[in-house]
Amino acid sequence: GKRLFIENPKNSASDNANILSQFKFASKHNGGVLLGVCGGRNSEGEDYPGDLMNAVIIIGIPYQHPTSRNQAKINYYNKAFNGQGWVFAYLYPAMQRANQASGRPIRRENDKGAIVFMDSRYKDKMGWISEWVRDEVKICPDRKNVIATVFKKFWNRKD
Repeated sequence: GKRLFIENPKNSASDNANILSQFKFASKHNGGVLLGVCGGRNSEGEDYPGDLMNAVIIIGIPYQHPTSRNQAKINYYNKAFNGQGWVFAYLYPAMQRANQASGRPIRRENDKGAIVFMDSRYKDKMGWISEWVRDEVKICPDRKNVIATVFKKFWNRKD
């Protein structure tokens, strides 16, 4: 199996750098799995070019937790943008985080990586996905072995 590395928001910058160093070393050898959160250090501030990361799986839409501060933002944007407060306060930032995370393995022109948006709600939000990703999207039904078949075709195709 692959070694598991977990991003912990309570880690210091040096602890996180150590985890990333170990993950990158493992990636070059037997492989590794890095678990993180959208909007975290490793999903936005770090690059994984070449074979350091071959796939990103984004589970769910990374909406912010509802807070009174976010509700105040919604109210403000509703007034400023004709009732579009939820779009500006919740949807746009969430999709920005998803786009940032999805691009981690693709940093150079010849990099190749599978990107999985694991939530059916993304079907209705494709317009918010980066164009370079959106042009390659394959929507998979939720059936046994479908994603494995799609992955196999993806990794075997010659670009």
